[in-house]
Amino acid sequence: EDSEKFPIVNKTISGAVQKGPFAKGSTASIYELDEKFKQTGINYEGEIENNQGEFSVKIKKLKSQYALLKANGKYLNEVTDKQSKNKITLYALTDLDNRDEANVNILTHLAYKREIYLINEKKLTFKKAKEQAETEVLKQFDINEKFDAFEDLNIFKNKDQSAALLGISVLMLSQLPETDFEKRLTDFTNDIEKDGVWNNEKTITQIAD
Repeated sequence: EDSEKFPIVNKTISGAVQKGPFAKGSTASIYELDEKFKQTGINYEGEIENNQGEFSVKIKKLKSQYALLKANGKYLNEVTDKQSKNKITLYALTDLDNRDEANVNILTHLAYKREIYLINEKKLTFKKAKEQAETEVLKQFDINEKFDAFEDLNIFKNKDQSAALLGISVLMLSQLPETDFEKRLTDFTNDIEKDGVWNNEKTITQIAD
């Protein structure tokens, strides 16, 4: 059952985009994926509705339940407590079957390339690839407990997992200039993609300090 694909028709997906929360007016999009989990060129776009980062996107039709969420915009910088001057892009890979809500956050972004690699190259099912990639991402921050799916996490919820999401969001930015932040995220996703391990000791030490 996990390998079967079902079309998604006339469905609205809502959620929240958080680094800190993305600013009102930022964009949130849902992209159709082919059998190799590459974008087909079909996508549906919505807008961040408030400064909590909340959005809703109406889907007419996707060929399968597997989709890529993309958000682009300015965000609340948790270190300065001010809106960022620079925009960033975050992604989340998700299964929209039996799901009406999906969030986009730092953790979904850090895991998405690894998830796609495990599906395409290691031939894991979508579910097993998600579980493995999410476990590996958390391990890079010395978190070994089992979490809910990353797209279910929200920094505003009163849960330890929400606190961990916020903590990791702050750690990844730390004192880094905003102009360099997206590069750090890209370096992480590229580094972890093939082996599930973040090997950049220099950056890890900077974040620890």
